[in-house]
Amino acid sequence: FLLKRNGPTFPVLQLSLEILCWPDGEAVAKLLSFCGAVILLAVSTNNPGLRAFVAKEMFSAIIRGLMLDSNAIIGADLVGLCCDIFTSLSNKDAACKE
Repeated sequence: FLLKRNGPTFPVLQLSLEILCWPDGEAVAKLLSFCGAVILLAVSTNNPGLRAFVAKEMFSAIIRGLMLDSNAIIGADLVGLCCDIFTSLSNKDAACKE
């Protein structure tokens, strides 16, 4: 759905980045499955824009989310998302390594 609808795609993805940095652990916890699905979509498709978004912007937002005390309970899940991004996209996108 997201890849076929160019209009709402990147605003929805941008909103997810903002939620990752909210000091509300419950909201971030609810977003984790969506982030995981976006990561899988970036890995499985050949969409360079989505791969770049996940490798650079989502990865950075997850790191910022890890710095919040409110996300301490879901810290392991956030680290898991970072690992997924790095292991899946680091050989395809140099932004992960930066």
